[in-house]
Amino acid sequence: MSKVIKDTSAIAAGKIPGTTKAIPNKRRTRITPKKIINGPLEWYDISEQTQYVLNSKLTSYMKLRGAEQRSENPNTEKIARLTTSIDEIVDITSHLHSFQSMKPMKSILEKYASDATGHIG
Repeated sequence: MSKVIKDTSAIAAGKIPGTTKAIPNKRRTRITPKKIINGPLEWYDISEQTQYVLNSKLTSYMKLRGAEQRSENPNTEKIARLTTSIDEIVDITSHLHSFQSMKPMKSILEKYASDATGHIG
C-alpha cells in the first residue's frame, strides 16, 4: 500500500500520520433545542404527527380495500367498513378546523394512532 493511501486512511480514522494522537471530532457538539410547551413548535409538531398518522391510515385502508376487491371472494362488509373509514379520513383532512387547534388534533391522534396495525376488525 502506498504512503499516500496509508496517510489518507489514517486521517480518515481520525489520527494524524506518524502520531497516535486522535484529531478531535468537532461534530460531536450539538445544540439541543428546548421543548416549547404550548408554543408554535409544539403545534407544528402535533400537526405534522396528525397528518402523518392520517396519511398512513388512509394508505393502509386503501391497500386493504384494493386487496379485498381483487380477491376471489370479496367480503362486501369489510369493503364497506374500509370505504367508510377512508371517507371519514378524507373528511377530516379536508376540513381546516381539524388542524386549527391542539384539541382536535390530539383527539385525532388518540383515535387513529392507537390502532397501529391499520386493520379493520
